[in-house]
Amino acid sequence: MIYQPQEIEVWYIIPGIRKEIAKQLKILGENQTKISEILGITKSAVSQYFSEKRGKNIEFSKETLKKIKESSKTISKNPDVLTIEIQKIVKDIRKSGSLCKYHKQYSKINNECKICMC
Repeated sequence: MIYQPQEIEVWYIIPGIRKEIAKQLKILGENQTKISEILGITKSAVSQYFSEKRGKNIEFSKETLKKIKESSKTISKNPDVLTIEIQKIVKDIRKSGSLCKYHKQYSKINNECKICMC
């Protein structure tokens, strides 16, 4: 099946980012209930992130993981910036060309495709 790049973001990238933020928030001392409140998701979803049942299909670069770690500190101090921080990370993923890599991985598209390049 051929997916749009935005579908790859919604189904794979954003859940992967949330998983990494949840892990970082836990390292920063937040409990599962607080993490679910910050991320606006259920405690079950947080549990699935920790047990690798959700958000497991994306392997982020070291640079992206570093940005997620930095964003998690910001989010921990001010949860109202969650959407802004996630969008910054998604934007960086697009600019780096990683979206194209993930799009090719999860969609039946030609390897010469350049649609994700922003």
